[in-house]
Amino acid sequence: MKKERRLLALGSAGTVTAVFLFALLFSLSRPARAMTCNVSGGGSIQNAIDNVSCDTIIVAAGTFMENLDISRSVTIQGAGASSTIIDGGGNGRVVTINGSVTVYLENLRLTNGDATGESIRFREGGGILVTDGATLHGNYLQIDNNLASNSPSGFGGGVSINTSSAYISNTVISQNFADKRSGALTGNGKGGGIFVNGATGVSYLSLYNSQILSNTAAYRSIGSIAAGGGLAVNENATANLNGNLWQGNVARGSNSGNCSSCTSTDPAGDGGAIAVLVTTQEAQLTVNGDRFLNNIANASPDNFDTKERAAGGAISLMATNTAGRITGTIASAYMSGNAAKAGNSNTGEGWGGAIHARSATLIVRQSTILDNISDARGVEGFGGGVYIREPGTGDYLEVVGSVIAGNTAANLTTAGAQIHINYTAGNSNLATILHNTLADDTQSQNLALYYNGTSAGDELFIGNTIFANHVNGIRNVNATGMARARHLLFYNVTNEQAAGSTAFPGAPSDTTTWITGNPLFVDAANGDYHILPGSAAQDAGNGEAGYTYSPDVDGDARPQGAEYDIGADELVYALYLPLIVK
Repeated sequence: MKKERRLLALGSAGTVTAVFLFALLFSLSRPARAMTCNVSGGGSIQNAIDNVSCDTIIVAAGTFMENLDISRSVTIQGAGASSTIIDGGGNGRVVTINGSVTVYLENLRLTNGDATGESIRFREGGGILVTDGATLHGNYLQIDNNLASNSPSGFGGGVSINTSSAYISNTVISQNFADKRSGALTGNGKGGGIFVNGATGVSYLSLYNSQILSNTAAYRSIGSIAAGGGLAVNENATANLNGNLWQGNVARGSNSGNCSSCTSTDPAGDGGAIAVLVTTQEAQLTVNGDRFLNNIANASPDNFDTKERAAGGAISLMATNTAGRITGTIASAYMSGNAAKAGNSNTGEGWGGAIHARSATLIVRQSTILDNISDARGVEGFGGGVYIREPGTGDYLEVVGSVIAGNTAANLTTAGAQIHINYTAGNSNLATILHNTLADDTQSQNLALYYNGTSAGDELFIGNTIFANHVNGIRNVNATGMARARHLLFYNVTNEQAAGSTAFPGAPSDTTTWITGNPLFVDAANGDYHILPGSAAQDAGNGEAGYTYSPDVDGDARPQGAEYDIGADELVYALYLPLIVK
């Protein structure tokens, strides 16, 4: 019995030991439990980041003089962008996010960063750098007064996204600088607010419900460009923008006034708000419901040179090599007060007061483009609203369901106050202008639309469009390709076709569908180009295949009446139900 008891006791001890060892092994195999860590005044955010147990870091109100390096997935939440301030102190970048990690930043202000001396991509992202496959989710941030600058270049004054992804919403990005300051006589600043670059991989930006205000891309030497005062999108990058405000951003060129190495096709200031630039790769820009106010592409702030050019007061798309491809789609946008200001009257030029596209596909849908300016000391400006030139193979222009009015292009004979199309690259390209309202040229001798197609395969379609309050309506100088214009309404236009126009050689080639009459705009003086009942445009269009576009500028379906209305607006009668009192 004693022996049996002894064996039982040993068995019991072995069982306890086995259970203990199993529990120990189980606990060691489990990942460390995530914790929420709190950082208050006098604490260190970087210390919390370095503590791998801190999954979420809550930062109290206050100012933290830090330059953060993040190489693991983490969430950092402040008490509000006006309350929790991370100040780089001008001693380095505010936040560096590096590697295959996902980082959430919320309710923070990131300010006074300087990427000049950084060890990782030293010239990029004064406020935030997202690089090497990282993903940033930024929400309710304020990113201001940051600098990306070095010799030869500075990219992304506020944010740089390099071979990475960023999803940014409800954020204010303001007064940041991408600035080439000194050193060699080449170099540039790109993306005063944001720079997106995928040259060695792929980069992606989603920007929603944010404000991009008073950012600057500049260079202070000769022979290069400043691009994208608010945003620059580079090779292999995609930017999707929705519901943002772009105001007061500047792409500012040299102040030397001596651009001896510039070529006749180099713009010195490119894309006051947004520039998309490629050489041999691809890039895509999608804009939906954004507002662009008073942005400037400026070749020089003071002393203009004869070869300096400015392109795209609001947006510029520019491929500098035939292998590069850009697609820009702009929908439901509002653009007003933007300007492309360039050099003197010899060879300096302004291209696209609102939008410029070179060797790119440009699609403009249901947008309003008002009171933008393209000029060069008052003489050489082209495309006050939209300017497109030198498309590559397969590139095209589509402008549909839009109001383009009150824009100014300083060149009097070929400018195209509202739209200028210059297809001179020798490719077969299509331009489609359907259901638009082109009105109110501010130059006394200008014209609404200029078209030059030099290839036999070039095609122009203009349909169901209003031309109002211009001396000249259309100047078509394409004598080789196809140019068709059907169902147009002219009002207060001295010459429907400007002097120097060729006949429309397309089939049908007659102008019997062109009519005259008052479109009865609601309040053109204040930018309201909706039509009133009794308008000459009402039910005067045609549903001919290839000449219509639905919906209208407000999203209303076409047609509402017996036939399509001419112009951007489809008249919709309000339905009032009878009041029944019981």
